Amino acid sequence: MVKRIVSIGAVIIGLALLVLGGFAVIGDQVNDNKREAQLRHVMSESSKREVERQSSKSNRSSEMTRTSTSSSSTDSSSVSSSSSSESSNVTADKMTNAQADAALMDLSAEERGALILREWQERTAATNNWLAEVLKSDIHVFLQQQGNSEGFGVPVMVDGGVMGVKIDGDNRIVSSRNNGDAGNFTMSMRDAYRKFFAPSEVAYTEQVAQKITTDPNVFHAEQQQEIKKNQEASAKAQATTDQDKLNRAKAWVAVMGTRIADDNNGGFDNITTSTVSAGAPVASVSADKTVTFPTDVTVLTGTPLADGMLTYHDNGNGTITVYDVPTHFQDPAWNNPDSAKQMARHIVDTAHTVNIGGVSDGDAQKIVALMN
Repeated sequence: MVKRIVSIGAVIIGLALLVLGGFAVIGDQVNDNKREAQLRHVMSESSKREVERQSSKSNRSSEMTRTSTSSSSTDSSSVSSSSSSESSNVTADKMTNAQADAALMDLSAEERGALILREWQERTAATNNWLAEVLKSDIHVFLQQQGNSEGFGVPVMVDGGVMGVKIDGDNRIVSSRNNGDAGNFTMSMRDAYRKFFAPSEVAYTEQVAQKITTDPNVFHAEQQQEIKKNQEASAKAQATTDQDKLNRAKAWVAVMGTRIADDNNGGFDNITTSTVSAGAPVASVSADKTVTFPTDVTVLTGTPLADGMLTYHDNGNGTITVYDVPTHFQDPAWNNPDSAKQMARHIVDTAHTVNIGGVSDGDAQKIVALMN
C-alpha cells in the first residue's frame, strides 16, 4: 500500500515537473518571439533610415543634376542668343558668304525674284525704265518655278517679254529676248542680296517683291483684265479719232464744199492735217513773226495745193473760227516787215465763225475718204 502511494506520488511529482517544464518552454518561446519581434523592429527602423538616407542622397544628386543642366542650358542659350544677336546685328552689305546664304534661305520666292528683277533693271537701265512702270501698273509680274529653273512672265502692257532664269548654285543665268546683250547675264544671288537688301535699298526691294505673284490664276486674270482695258481704251481712242476726222471733214465741207471729192483727179487728190499751237506766227514765211495765233489751230491742206487750204479753230460747240491764211505768200508786201505785220494782224482781226452742224455725215464721209 505504501509502495503504491509512493509510486502515485512519484507519478504526480513527474507530471508536475513536466507541466512546469512546459510552462518554462512556453515562456522561453514567448521570450524568443518577443526578442525576434524586437529585432525585426530594429532592423525595420534601420532599413527605413537607410532608405531615407539613400532617398535624400538621390534627391540631392538630382537637384545638383538639374542645377547643372539648367546652368548648362542657360549658358548654351546665352551663347546661342549671343550668336544670333551678333548675326542679326550684321547688315546685309557686310555679310559673309555663309551669312548671306542663310539669309537667302529665309527669303520668300517673291523676295528672291525681286533680287533678280532689280539686277536685271540695273543692267538694262540705260535702255528702259521697265521696273518703275511695273510698280505703277495694276498687274503683277508672274514668277513660275519649275524644276531647276525660274521664269518671269512680264506684263504685256509694259514690256511684252519673258525672262528665263536658270539656277546654277549661287548663280542665276538670266536670259531675255529684250534689251539685247544687256538682258543676258549671270548674277550672284549673294552679291545681289548684299546690294539690294542693304539698309538703303531694302524698302524698294520689298516693294518690288509685292509686285510678284507665283499664282498663275492671279496673273492670268490680271492679264486678261489689262488686255480688256487696253482694248477699250484703244476703241475709245479710235472712236475719238473717227469723230475728230468727221468734224474736220465737216469743217472742210462747210467752208470749201465737196468739189475736191466730186472732181477727184483720178484718185490723186487728198487732204493732210496739221496743227499749229497758240502763239505761233500767223505768217511764218513772211518778214513779220510778231503777230501770232491766239489759240491752237488746225490746218487742212489739199493736194495739190490748188485744192485749197483751211486754217481754223474748233470751238467744240458745232462751230469753227476760220482764219483766212493764204495758201501762198506771193504778194511782195509780205516781204516788208511793216506791211507783213499789218496783213497778219488783219487775218486775226477778221477771223469769223462758221457753223458746221448743218453738214451731213454723207457729205463729210466723202472728205474723210481723202484724209491722211
